[in-house]
Amino acid sequence: MKKKIVGIFICMLFVFSGLASATINLEKNVEPKNEPQAFNIYFYIAKMERVDPEVYNFDFVILSFAFIIGNGEINRLNEGEMIRLEAPIFGIIFNNFHIGIASDWSIIG
Repeated sequence: MKKKIVGIFICMLFVFSGLASATINLEKNVEPKNEPQAFNIYFYIAKMERVDPEVYNFDFVILSFAFIIGNGEINRLNEGEMIRLEAPIFGIIFNNFHIGIASDWSIIG
């Protein structure tokens, strides 16, 4: 009888210590991370053309599609929307098909 009681207490000790450590780990993982990012990088794949080829700017109109991936989200733009790429870092253009990296972007129309 005493062996059963001791066994039950030992089992309860294991269960309660496991629950306590599980709640402590959950509380550690819930803390928000407020680390500032040094800079944002956006990766884009798009079928677009420059609005005014005579002027040296990075304003484009979407011909078919555009995917902009960065900052933890994926943005899809449709035909006819106009975007401005701010400070493009790298890009490959082939027959109005663009693949590249930019530091920021915005919708202008």
